[in-house]
Amino acid sequence: MRLLPKSDDCRQTSHADSQCKSDISAKCLAPDSDVSRIVLRVSSGVLIDDGLICRCDDDADRLHWDEDNKMALTWYHHERTDWLIQYQFCTTKSRKRKCLLEDDVAVVIKSPKDSWNPTLQQWICSCLNGRYHMDSWILRDNIRPGKQFWEYHYTCDKRPCDVGQPCVRHYLNRAASQTIGFKFLCTCPEGRLCQSSSEGKPQAYETDGHDKDTGPFILRYCRPVHGWDRQPWK
Repeated sequence: MRLLPKSDDCRQTSHADSQCKSDISAKCLAPDSDVSRIVLRVSSGVLIDDGLICRCDDDADRLHWDEDNKMALTWYHHERTDWLIQYQFCTTKSRKRKCLLEDDVAVVIKSPKDSWNPTLQQWICSCLNGRYHMDSWILRDNIRPGKQFWEYHYTCDKRPCDVGQPCVRHYLNRAASQTIGFKFLCTCPEGRLCQSSSEGKPQAYETDGHDKDTGPFILRYCRPVHGWDRQPWK
């Protein structure tokens, strides 16, 4: 089962294509920051293994959910907030100061553009309920020439979308019409999703707006989840 649309550049936050995944037989090289495993929990409570990225020293491969969030980052799925995703680490994460503002960036994760190896870059502050919201992800240039990486930002809250309000900005490179980022504006109600992918390749000349920091963007809106009422595991 594919949880997210097919990605052509390993930019998706989970379930990246097989050619993007790291060698899961390898040990985590940076156990304090490497994401070891990704687990999805749907609203019925069913756990779905969304990928073993690397192995911890204790070789604990058992599928589980870290209820205390002591060794995990737990966040609401960016398309469906009735789903939770957990990035699990090899080591305990120390409790940071509480975030002062709900829209402050609390956690930053990064991964190379051409491979799916998510790592913890910064844990700035902690949310009161221990759950985070995807705020945005953006393509960054690395220090090494020609190398780029995706940077993912998480906040403590994301307000519900008003009727008719766009839920996400999809940013494009003006020259090549390639995706360079997403900014999530609000959360869709139950039974609807904020689809970050599109049918076909979007073109920069078809954009809905432009901001000076990131560039042109396409607006996307909440849409019904196909067959939502018939999903026994939803």
